[in-house]
Amino acid sequence: MEVENSLDQIFGNNGDSILKEACFHYQPKTIDNRLEIGILTKDQRELAWSFGHENILLLDGTFGVCNRKILLFILMILDQQRQGIPIAYFIFSPPSQNKCTSSGYDHKILEMFFQKFVTALGTKNDILFTPKVILTDTDLKERKALESIWPNALMLLCSFHVRQSWKNKLNELLGSKGTSQLINLRKQIKQYIKGILNQLKVMDSIEEIRKYVMKSKEVRLNAAKNANSSSQVLGLFEGAILFFQYLNSIWCGSLIFGWSHVGRCKAAELLNTSITNIPTTNNHLESFNSHFKDTYIKQFQRGGSQVRVDTLCISLISFITPNLIRKRNLQQKFDEELQSRKSHFAKDNAAKRIFSSGGIQKYEYSIDELYIWVKSETKSNNVYTICLAPIEKASCQCLDFTIRGGACKHIRAAILCINWIRQEPQNQYLPYISLPTIEELDRLHVDENAEETIQNESNDNDFSSTWFFDFQNTNSLALQEQEFHTNCHTVLNHLNSLKEIANFFNNFDSKNVIQNNETREQFELGKSALNELIQNDSLEKIYLAFQSLKLQKQNNATKNIKKNPSSSSLIPLSPNKKQSRHKINKIIL
Repeated sequence: MEVENSLDQIFGNNGDSILKEACFHYQPKTIDNRLEIGILTKDQRELAWSFGHENILLLDGTFGVCNRKILLFILMILDQQRQGIPIAYFIFSPPSQNKCTSSGYDHKILEMFFQKFVTALGTKNDILFTPKVILTDTDLKERKALESIWPNALMLLCSFHVRQSWKNKLNELLGSKGTSQLINLRKQIKQYIKGILNQLKVMDSIEEIRKYVMKSKEVRLNAAKNANSSSQVLGLFEGAILFFQYLNSIWCGSLIFGWSHVGRCKAAELLNTSITNIPTTNNHLESFNSHFKDTYIKQFQRGGSQVRVDTLCISLISFITPNLIRKRNLQQKFDEELQSRKSHFAKDNAAKRIFSSGGIQKYEYSIDELYIWVKSETKSNNVYTICLAPIEKASCQCLDFTIRGGACKHIRAAILCINWIRQEPQNQYLPYISLPTIEELDRLHVDENAEETIQNESNDNDFSSTWFFDFQNTNSLALQEQEFHTNCHTVLNHLNSLKEIANFFNNFDSKNVIQNNETREQFELGKSALNELIQNDSLEKIYLAFQSLKLQKQNNATKNIKKNPSSSSLIPLSPNKKQSRHKINKIIL
């Protein structure tokens, strides 16, 4: 009674609010009723909607988790990393008359838990929680309960449990004793049937599977059976034929989508994902059950004794589940950080490769602007214009920068180039440019007063400068700047093209080329209109205005890159060798 009183205090009206909120169903154990507890924490609700709704669920049960006869069923989702996270626990005791805990349930108790689980999740946009695919072992009671709640979900079966069922049935039908001749023949029959089963698993058609089963049974085994007269040998072949009958009647009916390649293809189609993302076993759950018994729950045991039911519930709600979710979140952040660092490393190597192979064509520097032209590695005819100054307009024309932002490999190659050129005494007027480390970026974002502090320190008379780049969200302003320059050049190019076309048409003898009089008249009308357009004062004003922009651009200092060092000679300046800073600019774009 002590445990029952404790559970009543935990999940009753006067219980802890967090524990009560996590319990979506509680029925105390009485003479007539079994103990029933359904657990669903707030974090689990969010995970259920994020990764379980219209996605895949896994279900499995276990026992031996506490000091009483208790069954624990676990509902699990797979997140974007294909990591299994439990989203609900169904805890209940078997009926009083049951001696075996593992068989102390039917589909009705599971159906009740599933229904209350769906009710507890509520709706989103007036839609109930509904998975598209569910993976279980070969327990038909689980399958029946699931189908009653989610009749349209595709039911997959764990391939390991399917193989075990087939193996156990085959051993039952073929036996295990006999002479050495019978043992060898039994091995051959098993090997033959194993080959058939392997073929069945990869077939792409349900009808093909069923026909192959019947063909294997009727043609080969019947022929072998009729060719042998020994009663023991005939018994082996009869057992093999019975196995194919069992396979056809049980596994080639409604269960066929659960274990076949056809079913997995259908699941991939329903979830709009690759078939490699569809699990073939419930190893995620089996692994969790193993860790749960061997690691998670052991920390709450005293002297090796199993925990009580109330301790089990509290540990699941307050410790085990939160720690699992916290571990998942930390792992996700670690993976993102690792991927980010790998990306930076790859871009740095690509930048060195571009620079050392002569990929930098030229640079152009004025007081306010610094442009570098960098060749594309993948498209030989493409040359990207890199803007490194002014800092707030730093950009590249490549697809990587356009989509993701950040310092692409072309920007990094341009920075390498400018810093290398700057080492020559005559080029000290160029700014020294560096990308911050991840730690420096973190400090820049944390310290809101960093900009003011840095500006107060930048009072030197040296004309050199150092620019720190944080390419976070640079695209908008930088792309507008590049689009402006591109459109200015486009206007000039089109006006020049119109002038050249007009000159060509004026010297063109249409009488010798165009024989049709009507066509020639239309051409002359078009040529006359084009000449009027070219001679229009407004068009001339447009041309002169944009040409002055171009001439202003040409007045900047432009230099070609004549020599690039090898990648091995790209040694960054040490901090003590850098020029004193006249101006330090920090940008967060």
